[in-house]
Amino acid sequence: MRKVLTHGIYILVILGLAVYAQIKRTEAIKQTQLAETNAMKAEENAQMAQMAAAEARAAQDRAKQQLMIAEEQAAMAQKALAKCQGK
Repeated sequence: MRKVLTHGIYILVILGLAVYAQIKRTEAIKQTQLAETNAMKAEENAQMAQMAAAEARAAQDRAKQQLMIAEEQAAMAQKALAKCQGK
């Protein structure tokens, strides 16, 4: 009787460990899936950031060109004004 009880306890412990392992396995799978989803989102965000940076550089280049044009026009206006005042 005592052997049966001891074996029964071992079986219950083993079953308990198996259930615990299955629960942990399920949690690990969920965490893996969550990590993969987050990694994909991070990749998408990185691509969007690169696109935004490229757009910002293009806007900066356009602004620099416009500034150069404005400075040239201002210099031409100064020369024209100096000519007019010189006469």
